[in-house]
Amino acid sequence: ALCNMGAVYKMQGKVTDATNCYLQAIKVAPDYAEPYSNLGNILRSLRMHTKARNYYNKAIELNPCFVDAYINRAALYKDTLHYSRAYADYGSVLTMAPSNDDAFCHYVHLQHILGIFTNRSGNLQSLSRIVDKQIQQRKGDQAMPTLPAVPSLHHSMPTLPAVQPVHSMFYPLSGDHIVGIAQMYANHTLSMAKRLSPPSFTFGHLRNTLSPPAQKMRVGYVINGVGSSPVWRLLRHVVPLHKAVHPVVYSLTPVSEEDRQPGTVEIVDLSSKTPLQQAKRIYADKILTLVNLMGWTRGTQENLVFALRPAPVQVSFLGFASTSGASFIDYLITDRVASPPVLGHFYTEQLIYMPHSYFANGYSHDYMSLLEEEGDIETPYLLSPSRSSSKEPSVPKGEGEGERDVTMESVKEEGERERDSGSVVADSEAVPADAQKESIKETL
Repeated sequence: ALCNMGAVYKMQGKVTDATNCYLQAIKVAPDYAEPYSNLGNILRSLRMHTKARNYYNKAIELNPCFVDAYINRAALYKDTLHYSRAYADYGSVLTMAPSNDDAFCHYVHLQHILGIFTNRSGNLQSLSRIVDKQIQQRKGDQAMPTLPAVPSLHHSMPTLPAVQPVHSMFYPLSGDHIVGIAQMYANHTLSMAKRLSPPSFTFGHLRNTLSPPAQKMRVGYVINGVGSSPVWRLLRHVVPLHKAVHPVVYSLTPVSEEDRQPGTVEIVDLSSKTPLQQAKRIYADKILTLVNLMGWTRGTQENLVFALRPAPVQVSFLGFASTSGASFIDYLITDRVASPPVLGHFYTEQLIYMPHSYFANGYSHDYMSLLEEEGDIETPYLLSPSRSSSKEPSVPKGEGEGERDVTMESVKEEGERERDSGSVVADSEAVPADAQKESIKETL
C-alpha cells in the first residue's frame, strides 16, 4: 500500500511525499525489494547517480530475479555512459523475461553504440515488429485529462514506446513508424501536462502587440542551456540579429553570468521553476511565437512547457531532426532539402521552408578574421525573421517512402550527442524544483 501511494505521489510530481512513503515502506518491511528500486528511480531523476545505484543494488540483492530493478539500473548506467554495464543488465533481463520489449529495444540500441552487430538483421526486424505492435496497440490513445485515482488504472495512461524518437532515426524504420513513435511521446507529454491542472491560457492580452505595433512582437526561444547546448552555440550570434521582433531566450538549465551577453539578447533562467511556473512566466511575458530548440532529444520533461501552450503560435526549429508528432507544435522551420515536399505527410507540423537553408549559424561572427582575409568569400546566409518564407502543402500519403540504414558514423554521432546533451530518459517524470531536491537529500 505504501509503495502504491508513493507511485501516485511521484506521478503527481510530489516527489518528497513519494520519498517518505518509500522510506516508510522500507522501515515496515526492510526485506521487500520494490521500495528500494523506487527510491533509486527518484534519485536517478535528481541525478544523484551513486545513491541511486546503491538502492538498485540493494533491491537486486534482496530479489535477484527482480526484473524492474535490473531495467532501472541499466537505464542509470546508460544515462551515465556506462554502456557495457547497461548492456549486461539488459541481457540479464532478457534471460529472465525474453518477451520484454523495452529491454530488447534498449539492448539493440546498445549493440549499435558498442559496435556489436551479432544478428543485426534479425534484431532490427524484431525491433520493427515491436514498434509496429506498440503503435497499433496505442493508436486510439488520447491524452488523459487527469490522473486516475486508482493506482491499478495507471497502466491505461498513454505509454511511451520502447524506441525513443531520437533513436528511431538511426534504424531502418518506416516514416509511419517514426511519426507514430513521436505521437506516442506527444500524447504522454500532454497527459503529464494535464495532470498539473494548468490554467486555460487565452491570448486576448496580445491584441495590442500586433496591429498597429506599439512595441516589437516578442518571440521566445526555449533551450536546454545557453552554456553547453550545441544548438545555442549555433544561434548565439544569430538571435541578436532580429530587427522586426524582440527575442527572449528561456533556459531550462542554470545560466551563469558568463553565459549572458550584455547588450545583445534577453536571457531568462527558468531552471528553478516547475513546468507550470515556466509556462506562466512565458505567458506573462506576452510571447506571441514560442520556438522549441530541443524536440525529443532528452525525453518528455523539457517539452512539458510547450504542452501547456503558453503562446498562441509554437514552432520547432533546429534542435530535432524529425517531426514532433505533437498537436502543440504548429510549425517546423526547415528547407526543401532537409524536408522534401514529397515527404510532407511524414510531418504533423505545417512546414515553413527557408529560401536557402534552415541551418542558421553565427560562424561568420566567430570567424570574421578569416572572412576578412578571404575577401572573395561571401558571408554565409543568416536566418532573419524579416525574410519571407513559404509553406508547401502536404502531398497525398504513399509517395516517396523510403528506409534508411544504420551506419557506424550515425552511431558515433548519436553517442557524441548524448555526451553533449546529457541523458535521454524515456520514462522521465516531472523533475522536482531545487527546494524539493534539497529536502530529499536531507531525508536520505
